[in-house]
Amino acid sequence: MYPERMEKKEVKMRRIIMLCVALVGLTAPARAEPGRVLACHDGDTCHVLTAEGIINVRMAGLDAPEDPWPGRWVKQPGADEARDALWKMIGDKTVDLECTGQHSYRRDVCRTTVRIDGNPVDVSEALVSEGWAWSAIQFEPAHDRDQRMPDLQAAAQAAGRGLWGLQAGRRIPPWEWRHGGR
Repeated sequence: MYPERMEKKEVKMRRIIMLCVALVGLTAPARAEPGRVLACHDGDTCHVLTAEGIINVRMAGLDAPEDPWPGRWVKQPGADEARDALWKMIGDKTVDLECTGQHSYRRDVCRTTVRIDGNPVDVSEALVSEGWAWSAIQFEPAHDRDQRMPDLQAAAQAAGRGLWGLQAGRRIPPWEWRHGGR
């Protein structure tokens, strides 16, 4: 082969290798670490003390009613109850975090597990199952989606648990609430 053709093939191959390396980095395993829950801001966000310091954790796969944000929105119905349910489950307890990246407002998105009676419990699944949050897997990267969440939400709805016990007009998904759907 001619040297100039060899160089073009080599450059092309290097580009392909670099692309593959970059894609592997995007699907790297989540970092896992334990932490102690210090406070819950709302039904899907907590401050957790880890070995790295205090991090702001957003529960993966769900969306809970919003606390007020002055100038943007008022408190959503069910916000206090959702926050209280989250705190009751994980407040002042040790949790295991598998963080996959950052979400808006500088929150680490984490699959969060707590031990209850010695058994590991997925916090997001429990909150959706109890009716204190909406399944929001549509906002998660495809490889992080927990496909059980919509079924857990449907069961909570059918049983009228948590937020599903509110009047129909007061059950507005948080993503609609934040964009003026109240």
